[in-house]
Amino acid sequence: MPYNYNAIVHTRAVKALLPRYSARAHLDINTFKLELRGRGKRIELHPQFVMRRNGARAYTPRMAIDAPGFLGWRPYFNKVWPAAVDKASFKEYCGHHELPTPKQFKSGDVVDVDVLVKRSRSSFGQGIVGPLRPEDFKRLNLTMADGEFVEAFIEGGIGKFWFWNDTLAVIEIWPMIDVQGDSHSTALQLIEAKRSTFALLLPDERDCWAAALRFQGIELATVIPKGKTAIVDFRYQSSLHPPSMKNSNLLAEYRGTPVVEQLTAAGKVFWNAIPESVRENVVYTIDAIVDPRQKIWFLEMNCNPLMHPDVYPLMFDSLLGSARAVAQEAVA
Repeated sequence: MPYNYNAIVHTRAVKALLPRYSARAHLDINTFKLELRGRGKRIELHPQFVMRRNGARAYTPRMAIDAPGFLGWRPYFNKVWPAAVDKASFKEYCGHHELPTPKQFKSGDVVDVDVLVKRSRSSFGQGIVGPLRPEDFKRLNLTMADGEFVEAFIEGGIGKFWFWNDTLAVIEIWPMIDVQGDSHSTALQLIEAKRSTFALLLPDERDCWAAALRFQGIELATVIPKGKTAIVDFRYQSSLHPPSMKNSNLLAEYRGTPVVEQLTAAGKVFWNAIPESVRENVVYTIDAIVDPRQKIWFLEMNCNPLMHPDVYPLMFDSLLGSARAVAQEAVA
């Protein structure tokens, strides 16, 4: 999703806000730190970049030569809390507060729905096994490593939601990626035709594609009949999602729907999962599946995510005082 990774997009978003707050900004080209001055305040915003490390994605505050994507500015370098680094802790929190989250299984003998095997501590969809049908899960007789758990697999839209403190700022919902058969191309050929240049930032995903296809009785070398559709990826930020410079925030489109109602209520609960010592002025994301009935199944919480440009208005309000208050002072 290059829109969110583009330094010009982030810079324009910040520039557009400055007049509302009678503020000025100074960018240090050496560190890419951004200094805001307005209403008698001086605020330093820290940058974040995406890079490759040991074949996987990682985030860094440094503008290194191997950091090709910019992830925006925040008023802090790093904040961490248990519910955002441990999926098991997050799911326990959801259960305690009656927020829907896919069912977990303690024993393979009781698995009676399609499942995924996940790691409690991982990022970017790494280390997932499956999806697996109950009979396949039992046949494999997997031994769970420390920190792994089994979770029900739910098909639907792939949701990522940005919050600033307890307020919903951004809704992104992406379809699970599929391919359409043409009776002469293999599944792998159809997949490779979809893969974008954005894939250079991502690790090899062939195992994930193979598992998703095998779940449907298809191999990578299978020629898929014309008219047949097969799901090949169920993760956010798959390299198969088409890159776009269009803002993919769907908040306006979902106003008045059960999706916004659920997220607005959940934001109050999730914010309180953050320890009080780091709770104020924080951005975080929630990953979820939105099923066909628009019910949200919460999967995990992410601290220090990429900064969606549409979060900046809420951030500025918190740091510099609301834009409405600034306007009222100007009139007075």
